[in-house]
Amino acid sequence: MGRIAGLHNRLTTETKHKLQQLIDDVITSIELKDLNTNQKLKLSQILLQYTLPRHKIITDDTFIEPSEVQVNILTTTEEKDRLEKVREYE
Repeated sequence: MGRIAGLHNRLTTETKHKLQQLIDDVITSIELKDLNTNQKLKLSQILLQYTLPRHKIITDDTFIEPSEVQVNILTTTEEKDRLEKVREYE
């Protein structure tokens, strides 16, 4: 007979609890003053992995090539004004 849907797995819960107790005991037993600089840096590096969120690289692969490109080369401000009026009219 399996476990009832929606209930937590008792073995997993107990294992996580025991591991948490073990980790807590190890951390409280560490004497920082007895560690050398390299050991302190390594400990910091390990602990920061569990305290700071990891950055994810997000890529946007949904780039759509434009179906039409329009280039207007203007030589005078009058041409620019006319072009703007045409665009407003459209």
